[in-house]
Amino acid sequence: MKQSKLSILENKYYYGISRYFWHIIVGIGVIAIVAGTMMFLWSQIPSSKEEVVKKQKPLKPAYPEQEIVSIVSILNKLPVKISKKKNAEVKDENPIEYIENNDAVDSLALVSFENELGRTKTLIPLSLNKSFWGGTGNWTFSSERDKKMFNKTQNPKYKKWKSTGDGFKKKYISYTNDYKVEDYNNKTKLLVSINNIIKNLDPVNRPKLINKNLFSTNVKKLGLNRTIEIYNNLGSVLSKTDTLKQLETFSLLFRFIVNNPIDGIPLVKYQTKSIDSFSIGMRYESLKIMNIEYADNYNNNLNSLKDATNQFLPYLNEINPEIQDIALEIFYKLYRKNNLNRNQQIRDIDLLYGQEIQKWESEFQKELAMAE
Repeated sequence: MKQSKLSILENKYYYGISRYFWHIIVGIGVIAIVAGTMMFLWSQIPSSKEEVVKKQKPLKPAYPEQEIVSIVSILNKLPVKISKKKNAEVKDENPIEYIENNDAVDSLALVSFENELGRTKTLIPLSLNKSFWGGTGNWTFSSERDKKMFNKTQNPKYKKWKSTGDGFKKKYISYTNDYKVEDYNNKTKLLVSINNIIKNLDPVNRPKLINKNLFSTNVKKLGLNRTIEIYNNLGSVLSKTDTLKQLETFSLLFRFIVNNPIDGIPLVKYQTKSIDSFSIGMRYESLKIMNIEYADNYNNNLNSLKDATNQFLPYLNEINPEIQDIALEIFYKLYRKNNLNRNQQIRDIDLLYGQEIQKWESEFQKELAMAE
């Protein structure tokens, strides 16, 4: 009887309690394993980067107001009239086309080159520029007999052409080879930029510009891409200058761009627009004065030169067209005198603002590094 009560107690309570106890222990163990696994996986995931918002860019302080130069002060210093000289013209000579041995040349590149050369021939027609395409030289006879036979029969086999100068194609290929532009794709790119210049010139000046100016450009030293960039920015302004001054204008602006790699092209772009305000006869002289003014007083401060020139341009309608260049020179002197302190203040503003922008960018980079 006693034995059976213990059995009932064990079966009903002890085993039941121990079973729940072990279920709980196993459950806790399973939860611990799952939680541990999840914690391990979570620890392997990189922490998310804090989002960094760039602060608003500092505003540049306004420049001080310009001191106005009055039209009256300019007119009071102008002479009544100035005489101007004009340039002379030159003529062409004789014929014979250059044919090159193209055995080792990329045929597709050569086709592109010949097509662009065809465009050059449209811009500089063979019929009007025989010596440009055929070269210069003279006909000679091997003997007196050949001379007499030619005079008698007019048969060209009795005379020979003695070259004293190559035609354009041969000169261009030699020129580009000398400056290491040997690939025909690059020869074509350079020729495209040359055509883009000469199309803006008076037809008489086209062969002259190539022979006197373009063939003296050191493409190797400047670099092909830089040369093309300069050429592409000169055509428009040349189209607006006096025919007799186009070659001089090219030399002036080309040298200026080469000597001023930062502001050279931007100034020429500005001049291309602003030069319309001047009479055609005064455009070369005015461009020259602008360049000198920039070099002497506004180095790496193009905006200040623009501000000054923009103040002068409306006055041109009241100034004798023959002395607009002199008026511009007088204006620049008066403007500098009136705005001496302003120019220094502008330099200080630009310097301090540049430092502030540098600091602003530096702080943002630090915040990015810390967030990383």
